[in-house]
Amino acid sequence: MHAYLSIYLPTYLHTYIFSYLHIYIHTYTYIHIHIQAGVRLNATTASATEELIGFGPVAGAGHLAMSFSQTADLREAATNLFAMLHQADAVTSGTGRTIAIAPIPDDGIGEAINDRLRRAAAPRD
Repeated sequence: MHAYLSIYLPTYLHTYIFSYLHIYIHTYTYIHIHIQAGVRLNATTASATEELIGFGPVAGAGHLAMSFSQTADLREAATNLFAMLHQADAVTSGTGRTIAIAPIPDDGIGEAINDRLRRAAAPRD
C-alpha cells in the first residue's frame, strides 16, 4: 500500500523549494569532493602559488580566474561548486599550488556550501 500527499504550492514557491531540496540532497548525499591540492578558505586575495575561486566582489585569480558567482548569487554558487572545485584541483594537482576560496555568506544555501568547502579543506589521513 502506498500513501500519497498532495499539497498545492504556488509555482514560484514550488520551484524554489524543490530547487533548494535538489541542491541540499546533492550536497549532503550524492556528491563527494576529494581535492588533491591544499584548500584555503575565506581568502580575499591569492598568492602566486594559489588558484583563487572568487565569489561576489572577490574576483577569481590564477590560471582559470573562476568565480562561483560574480553577482554573489548563492544558488549560482551552489550550481558551480563541484565543477569549479574539480577544475581548480585539476590545474593545481601535482604542481605544489593550492586552491583559495573567497568567503561565502553562511546563511541559507551558503551554509551547505560552506559545510562542503570545510570538508574539502579538512586534512586527509
